[in-house]
Amino acid sequence: MRNIFVKITLAVIYLFSLLPLKVHYFFSGIIRFILKDILKYRYSTIVTNLSRSFPELKYNDIKKLTDRYYVYMCDLFAETLWDYGHSRNALRKRLSVEGEDIITEAQKSVGRVMIVLGHCGNCEYVGAFIGACSDKDKDGFSRNPVYTIYKAAENKFFDRIVKAMRESDYKKFKMEGSLLESNEVARHTLTHKEEQSVYMLIADQNPTGPHPQVVTFLNQPTMMLRGPEFLSAKNKMAVVYMYMDRIGRGKFKCSCELITLNAANEEPGFVTKRFAELLERDINSNRINWLWSHKRWKRDIPTNQQ
Repeated sequence: MRNIFVKITLAVIYLFSLLPLKVHYFFSGIIRFILKDILKYRYSTIVTNLSRSFPELKYNDIKKLTDRYYVYMCDLFAETLWDYGHSRNALRKRLSVEGEDIITEAQKSVGRVMIVLGHCGNCEYVGAFIGACSDKDKDGFSRNPVYTIYKAAENKFFDRIVKAMRESDYKKFKMEGSLLESNEVARHTLTHKEEQSVYMLIADQNPTGPHPQVVTFLNQPTMMLRGPEFLSAKNKMAVVYMYMDRIGRGKFKCSCELITLNAANEEPGFVTKRFAELLERDINSNRINWLWSHKRWKRDIPTNQQ
């Protein structure tokens, strides 16, 4: 019975996704009005996050950023729905890439690469990023398996819907690899040692473990995931930072930057700190382009870790 509901829901989403993007933006405006002006969805979280991250800004500046963020957030949701029903050719026109050769050269050198990124741009477009790289360079890294790491949702029904939508880009671009649940990553890297591959991970999640690494990020002590650095060092992976900039409505540009060619050769903490520095730099270049509604700093940091 659950499978039937999943299929029906995906069918409805698919049919809705076929509407022109400007229609999706029309609904985005309605949703923005409901979330911001009626429900005040996470308004205090957004304002607090912006105020603490940019203490030099005045109240009116924070208010303007908040208003723009609601538009941005709802547009991302609309673009994600639109993505599901459209072809690789349509997506190719929406996404440009540069620096993908950095990933290819790193893979040729060490075999496996971990790409770390933040909640910038539309994170649901990572599959399209891989496909765009494949279209641009047929002999590049994307000819090998690419694994997109994700954290499964607690609601099983919702998780299956989201997973199916994320896997659709793999099918559109005929890519090798798959989605990989975060709990499976460590075992997967051990059982696929000889495989030339890429692991993509959103690395600015709020950590849940007992010993997170603390860095100064956006003017405040911030707990960061240790997993990306631990896995890349243990498996002697190269680490590449990827940034997705939203350069216009429905338009994204992805760029890549090498953090290290072999994480095992770096001092403990280097990879995490460097990722935080690069992410902060890019957030400052486009302050709307991050997930400010996320409760990123909800946990108190012990005094001895600050």
